[in-house]
Amino acid sequence: MRFKDFYYLDEMVVPDWIKQSSDAELDNYERLHPGLEDKTKQEIAFEKINRKRPKDTKLVTYEIKKIGRKWIEGVVPGRSFVNKIQINDTTKDFQVGKTYSFNASVKVDTNKYGTSVEVYPISDVQLSSKIDYEQKQKETFNQKEIEKWLGWIEEKVKEGYLYKNGVEKVNSLGIAKYPALQTRLDAARKVITDSEKKYQEQLDAKKAEEAKKQKIYLNVPYEEKDFVKSHGAKWDSNWKQWYVLDKIPSELQKYHPDSIRQKEKDDGILRLSGGSGYGYVGWHVGQVVQATAEQKKQGYPEFLYVTDASKKYFSDDGMSFGVGDEQGHIYYAKVRAATEEESKSLKEKLQKQEDKKIAIQKIESLKKKIEDEGERPKETQNLSGERILDTQNIYGGGDWFEITNDAIWYIRNNGMDGDNWSNNNIRTGGAGGIGWKIPKTEEKVKELKSLASIVKE
Repeated sequence: MRFKDFYYLDEMVVPDWIKQSSDAELDNYERLHPGLEDKTKQEIAFEKINRKRPKDTKLVTYEIKKIGRKWIEGVVPGRSFVNKIQINDTTKDFQVGKTYSFNASVKVDTNKYGTSVEVYPISDVQLSSKIDYEQKQKETFNQKEIEKWLGWIEEKVKEGYLYKNGVEKVNSLGIAKYPALQTRLDAARKVITDSEKKYQEQLDAKKAEEAKKQKIYLNVPYEEKDFVKSHGAKWDSNWKQWYVLDKIPSELQKYHPDSIRQKEKDDGILRLSGGSGYGYVGWHVGQVVQATAEQKKQGYPEFLYVTDASKKYFSDDGMSFGVGDEQGHIYYAKVRAATEEESKSLKEKLQKQEDKKIAIQKIESLKKKIEDEGERPKETQNLSGERILDTQNIYGGGDWFEITNDAIWYIRNNGMDGDNWSNNNIRTGGAGGIGWKIPKTEEKVKELKSLASIVKE
């Protein structure tokens, strides 16, 4: 295609993604995207042609106003500033009143007398020659750059690895256009590929040999590591455990998990574990905990005493090991049945929690009963009794009970933005509240105060 085939694209806005693409990407884009729209094809073609255009040459459009002996006067359509256009083989047949688009070198001169613009049209032949020259210069530069980077790649191959940034660089410079250089790059790659393949084969063979042997993991206290090592145990850095292959020596039998579990079972020792991703925070020696419903089904006693506690951190793939997250701790504990004395404090705490739960339920029932069965005076009341379970706040919310001489009131604060203040019948120092009352009896007062003391405790 020639530049004049793109005259109508002179004002085209080429998308940024096309401008930012490399020459190689633009060359292959249509092949990799079948069914491409014609508009996109034109934009890509225009960008490729535009990149080849000499830097001091651009496509211009002028309306011819006057033709002289050496110069033509013309204006850019829609503007009034007159430019001087050189008469040569490209412009010799131009006519006044018509508009033409052509390639040209534009010279702008500004001095104290003003600004003048001289336009020097360039014929297709001249332009093609100029493009060829610049393209050859670019190719010569690229070839030298490729040879420089290729030399570095080959040096790194001698050191045993492939210089990947160098490979990316020579590919971006178009090494595929130079068969001899491409052959050198392929040879360098093959050296590394063959080396990596050989290493992987050796590694696979070693793993296969190891896989034939069964690892038997041991539970070894830190202070006894030298003893197990002297009897043939090896350290697994991934699992952070000692192990032996195929058969466990009699001296190390006591460290086998099965042996340990059997001894623990005989001693009444049970185990707990849980991941930090599931909300576990671990245990400490001497702690007494209550067994879960699931643990009780498995035969655990209700109250457990912690005899040993530990934890293990997983920096990745924690979900596979029970952490409950990609990284975090798994906590472990050994426990036994707690004695009556050891579990006494926890039992009392749990009983208080249960009592408080029941007390809250009774208080909520009392509130509802007073609302449903009590009296709600229409006249505004100014109470000055004893407040019980007061949760009034400065925002107009909260509620409370108030004991006066003859009644027990339940009052719900009704002073927040959006509340209907016209319903209020109790003065509160704010917008007011809504109150209901029932007759006061010593029995009801005693019950209310008892429930309040349980909740506060």
